[in-house]
Amino acid sequence: ALLFVTDGGKAIHKVIRETWGQLALHQRCRRHKLENVLGHLPGQERGFIASKLRAAWALTDAPAAERALRQLATQLEAQHPGAAGSLLEGL
Repeated sequence: ALLFVTDGGKAIHKVIRETWGQLALHQRCRRHKLENVLGHLPGQERGFIASKLRAAWALTDAPAAERALRQLATQLEAQHPGAAGSLLEGL
């Protein structure tokens, strides 16, 4: 298998999948994901949400990490739907 870490662009993901098929494992770059999510938030909320994201990503239990990310998206949905959508995109 080959691991590809990308910024989430659909075109590059398509080329990777078409070129390497099932050998290709794809992961979104966490730095880009963090920037995308935080870009939907007001400045005063960014530090807190960044900490929550990093804490979820630090979990070694994948199902627990996914639950934490989905819970955070649910919390964000009412006031910051763009941030919630960005978080869930590609999860």
